[in-house]
Amino acid sequence: AWQAAKTVPQSVTETHLEQWAAGLGADIRRGHEVLSLTDDGAGVTLQVRGPQGEHTLRAAYLVGCDGGRSTVRKAAGFDFPGTAATMEMYLADIKGIELQPRMIGETLPGGMVMVGPLPGGITRIIVCERGTPPQRRETPPDWHEVADAWKRLTGDDIAHAEPLWVSAFGNATRQVTEYRRGRVILAGDSAHIHLPAGGQGMNTSIQDAVNLGWKLG
Repeated sequence: AWQAAKTVPQSVTETHLEQWAAGLGADIRRGHEVLSLTDDGAGVTLQVRGPQGEHTLRAAYLVGCDGGRSTVRKAAGFDFPGTAATMEMYLADIKGIELQPRMIGETLPGGMVMVGPLPGGITRIIVCERGTPPQRRETPPDWHEVADAWKRLTGDDIAHAEPLWVSAFGNATRQVTEYRRGRVILAGDSAHIHLPAGGQGMNTSIQDAVNLGWKLG
């Protein structure tokens, strides 16, 4: 059961959590962006841009769960001290290629690689090359960057594989000095970031949500 749980795609986990939340009455709105917020002590007013344009939302409390670059955290003035990333790692889901599984990773002279099979003929790879300075990216890395790093580390050419999803992450470590300011609260990556290896990012964030849920309730 442990092995099976490791290969559950994040999209499946998210689908189950979304269905559960919707069944409890949550109003989930995709494609919305928070532009600004005002906490007046009695509630929080949000200016939001959605598919139908800009509009205002009002809530008793606002919980920022909007990731490591949280707009809510910045707008509410939370302090986010810590250390910047010292390395960058690539993650990619690919098809059309067979690779030897390396579920717990393999250390090589130039760095580390991991390979994990996912359902549907998809393979997830992680590449960490030593001496590669982290970049401040606004968009995902190109597939050729991942394939080139893989070849430098392993000697194998995987450039012909079909990339389904490519991403990059680092080992920056930061945590807010407080989780609540007035009626604005933070949870998940908005409140703390670190190397997400081993599912730490998802698990700590879910624990934040479970802890906060009963308190708000």
